[in-house]
Amino acid sequence: MQHIDNKQQLIEYFLKGSKTKDNWKIGTEHEKFLFDLKNKNPIPYDGDVSILKIFSELIKNNWTPIKEGKNILVLVKDKKNITLEPGLQFELSGDAVQNIHQTCNEINSYLKELKIVCAKLGIGLLGNGFAPIVKLSDVFKSPKKRYEIMRKYMPSVGLNGLDMMHRTCATQVNLDYLNETDYKKKSKLIAAITPVAVSLFSNSPFKEKELNGYLSYRTHIWQNTDKNRSGIPEFFLQDENSFERYVDFALKVPMYFIIKDDEYIDCAGESFNDFISGKLKNYPNKRPTIQDWENHISTIFTELRLKKYLEIRSADSCSSAGICSIPAFWTGLLYDEDSLNQALE
Repeated sequence: MQHIDNKQQLIEYFLKGSKTKDNWKIGTEHEKFLFDLKNKNPIPYDGDVSILKIFSELIKNNWTPIKEGKNILVLVKDKKNITLEPGLQFELSGDAVQNIHQTCNEINSYLKELKIVCAKLGIGLLGNGFAPIVKLSDVFKSPKKRYEIMRKYMPSVGLNGLDMMHRTCATQVNLDYLNETDYKKKSKLIAAITPVAVSLFSNSPFKEKELNGYLSYRTHIWQNTDKNRSGIPEFFLQDENSFERYVDFALKVPMYFIIKDDEYIDCAGESFNDFISGKLKNYPNKRPTIQDWENHISTIFTELRLKKYLEIRSADSCSSAGICSIPAFWTGLLYDEDSLNQALE
């Protein structure tokens, strides 16, 4: 396996994400809170009314379980993934599809299946940006190892990191770029109109049964989570923006962990530059691979996140009827050349 020893390899990683227009796709990820219909309380991972009960029913519908250790944490079916967020929020990461109609069909089909399963178990679904009733201390936690590391680190870098992890839900849109120039144009527009998108899709005005003073409390939470890895980096709006500039940014973002032989190694607070130099305290004299890089950039939580595509992260979770409007909004702006250029002007 090839190891990373210079920055150019990381720049080339993003260059390889470039796709011709006929290969541009749309991906949508959306999260839901789950609760017991009898008492409106959140449901645990295991028990009579639980995540595992939902998983058991979905497995009967040909979803394939994937375990971390002894715990089922992911279900896979037809290029779609169901995963658990830190507070057991239920997330579908959809397939990369060709148009909005296919996205909506996927969303509606999945939610129909999930609602049938949950109704059978006495479980409700809620699309909201912030949990409107439950206190942080009452939230059940995912047993995923990466979240254990994050829970320890979050309080050291911001006031609301644990709330972000356990009491927020979002809708994310994944779109492609033609080349570096196209990435620069799209990322500039996304950054510039993120406040507009936050306003349009705001859906988190309640906290612990009361109005919280915000239309999108989830966005407020993010502003007080970890300034090193969230918000809107200024370079997205500047001419200096490039794949290299994003790499420079990502190299400085503190790491959380690395994964070796299916074990998580805590590297919280160290930089990926340290890793390239072989200076990680808990994994000394070792160099990273591209898989390590992919794991690291997945822990960057800016409103726009670059992978081998653009991940737009500004919208609150919403009702089933509203989900399709979010990828439609961004696809219309970013995949139509005239719309993109006029919006930039």
